[in-house]
Amino acid sequence: MDLGTGELITLGAAALAAGLLHALLGFGSGPVLAPLLLAVGGPPGVSAAAALIVGTGLSAAVLVAEPPERRRQALEGAAPLAAGAPAGALAGAWLAQAAGRTELQSVLAALLVVAGAAALARRPLVRLPPSGPGLAAAGAVLGAAAAATGIVGPLIAVVAAPAFAPERLRAAIALRFAVVAVPAIGAQAVVGGADAVAHGALIAAALAPALLLGAVAGGRLVPRISHAMRRPLSLAAAAAAALLAVGLAVA
Repeated sequence: MDLGTGELITLGAAALAAGLLHALLGFGSGPVLAPLLLAVGGPPGVSAAAALIVGTGLSAAVLVAEPPERRRQALEGAAPLAAGAPAGALAGAWLAQAAGRTELQSVLAALLVVAGAAALARRPLVRLPPSGPGLAAAGAVLGAAAAATGIVGPLIAVVAAPAFAPERLRAAIALRFAVVAVPAIGAQAVVGGADAVAHGALIAAALAPALLLGAVAGGRLVPRISHAMRRPLSLAAAAAAALLAVGLAVA
């Protein structure tokens, strides 16, 4: 991508916000970065890979910072999601290659609008069982969304929010992000080629200083924000992401 000074400044500021949000909530980097990367001309598969690589790294940092007991609790129900994600991710990676940038911007905006509407209504998108085929099917849907658009955190948040106590929500979202994003990155490499993922990794590396600064700031804020406040913050972030994506899609 050939970027001007204004675009670089915008992406740097977005990376700062992405790191802060992800550290606070366990998600948030993809909804900030993926629409912007597409808007400034990033190839769809590359943009999705970059957003997923960033989100996976930030999710790992969130999980490391969580107490061991919360990490163990976050594992509940994660295995079926991980089992279903690869098949969906392959389909999503194919869509990222087959569709044009405008179409993917519309898909991305639609996903975030659905998640944002569910967040504002304070209703889950679906009520998932704790295990079984239904959860694996949800993993396939999430894997497809992740590989196609680089967006998965808000969808996980509005599904996971009703299922976890507020103090467990941050770790639960971060773990689910990682188990869906990793197969999606692999699917991008299979379908789009290793070069697309390598290009995405370079973009993630270029944004790393701003991401790290935001993540450190977010990490320092975590003890100051009550567990009860994290659920409404997650819902507000999903709604704001929807507005950003729609604005960029119609611009």
